[in-house]
Amino acid sequence: MHTSYNALERGLHRLALDPSSKAAPLWPPSSRHNISLLDRQKHLSIQREKYRREVQVWNAAHPNATRWEFRNALPTAVRWLNQYDREWLMDNEPAAIQAKGVPQDKQQHLDWNSYDLELAERVPFESRKLLNAPGKPRRVTKTEIVRALGFPNGLGTSGNKLPITNAALSKYSESLQHCATRRMWWFIEEANQTGKRWGLAELLHWSGFRQEWYDETEVKAAIESAKRAIGEAA
Repeated sequence: MHTSYNALERGLHRLALDPSSKAAPLWPPSSRHNISLLDRQKHLSIQREKYRREVQVWNAAHPNATRWEFRNALPTAVRWLNQYDREWLMDNEPAAIQAKGVPQDKQQHLDWNSYDLELAERVPFESRKLLNAPGKPRRVTKTEIVRALGFPNGLGTSGNKLPITNAALSKYSESLQHCATRRMWWFIEEANQTGKRWGLAELLHWSGFRQEWYDETEVKAAIESAKRAIGEAA
């Protein structure tokens, strides 16, 4: 792009600079410029507090989140803090994902039998927490429980040394049918609060039920209960 000397000169004069030298501005900044600088500093301070608060609230609600989840959930805050408050961001974002399972430097001195029992005892508790999480129900899988135990990238080869924990994970993870039933009752409760009317077929579809489950005893009982609930709500 070509810019003429006259256009450049006009631009320099607007900036209060002498186009013939590299000296300071021809006149000192006016009070208007000082106020603008103060306004900018105030704006940056407000933005800093705003985005720091967003990060703190999100971290408190997602203590086991990965760095990818964090950055994906708060793209604007992360982008701003990375530019203007990088050191604080690095101190407050989730740690980078480590290798799967127990770190190698800890494995050498680890009592695997005791560690296995300790983890297995935590499995029911973490499962219940996930089952009782607010919002639309999500299936409580082995992967979700393992992440809640503090292994965001899975157990890896460490899982081979944790047979009791693996058995507990199988016991306390959730079947597809159970999750669909929880989701169905969540939809019904939402409908009771909002006045929405569900048809049974629509309700079963959005809850995730499969037709091949309909002959299972527990599924039959859940559907019959749902029919009565829909009738009462209507």
